[in-house]
Amino acid sequence: MKTIDNDQVRQHSRRACCLAAVVAPSGTDAQVQLTKQALENAAEHSLVVDFSEGGLGLRGPVMFPRGSQLDVRLSGLDGAGEGEMKSLTMRVRVQRVQMRAGTPTYYMGTSFENAAAAVLHVATLRALTERDGGAEDV
Repeated sequence: MKTIDNDQVRQHSRRACCLAAVVAPSGTDAQVQLTKQALENAAEHSLVVDFSEGGLGLRGPVMFPRGSQLDVRLSGLDGAGEGEMKSLTMRVRVQRVQMRAGTPTYYMGTSFENAAAAVLHVATLRALTERDGGAEDV
């Protein structure tokens, strides 16, 4: 995401989705320390609401500051329809945070930390959303 005169310019188009996720600070990020209750809230009530080749859009009850490195885990994924359940963990960095009006919920725009892994992550997310009826560009 580029900033030009305070306007957000996206480098990639986003696709809407709604996937339950476990979000937690990565083990290498000492910048963020949460209480046990905050960690449980982030684990139980976070969603991936959009994705692109550049990163993820997350919505949840815990605000992670800009620059925080997070691990986002999707669980219970059906391995290519073969009945095998697996999980996907993606490491991202928070680029922007916005509180949603009237609710104690935050939207966080993130970027993938590893460009090579991002290609696989996006392919997996596309397959998941297409299998569940497709995703709209937002």
